[in-house]
Amino acid sequence: MIARINLVVLIVATLLGLYFYVKRVGFKKTEIQNTQESLKVIKYQTLAELLMTLVGINYVVYFLYPIPLFMPLSFSWGWRVSATIAVAIALLSSYYWWRSLPSQPHPATILGTHDHFQDPQVLSDLSFWWVLGFLLHSPFLVMFSLMWIPIYFLFNWWEHKDWKTHKNLSTEC
Repeated sequence: MIARINLVVLIVATLLGLYFYVKRVGFKKTEIQNTQESLKVIKYQTLAELLMTLVGINYVVYFLYPIPLFMPLSFSWGWRVSATIAVAIALLSSYYWWRSLPSQPHPATILGTHDHFQDPQVLSDLSFWWVLGFLLHSPFLVMFSLMWIPIYFLFNWWEHKDWKTHKNLSTEC
């Protein structure tokens, strides 16, 4: 019962997180004219981040209460191999992120919007889900983490799209 509820919460939290992220992306910095619009952006960003935190918690709950699906519950190799893969991904991602820090004009941009598709924060955020899936030694979670690739690139593209020509789309999301 817990496993099924967790899987539903995992999917719903992911979709709601995506929804609030798209709502946040609908506001360009140049369009935020007043405090109320700024508060909306902060609210949407906070909701998206809280929901993504819930997704991370769901990963751990899935590890504790897996659902036997079309794939094995754990990898055929030992947990140490999965942990080594996770550490390798985390180290490469951290190195790439750290190496790019001097190129950032201001520390606040590290926490702000992404400058381009290869932004170090995009890659480190993206790799987080794989690291978590491998650390939990779950083929399902690693496969579920693959869905973040098109989502992160879509988010990045959306953030840099000219929303002035698509104002109706950004307010409808």
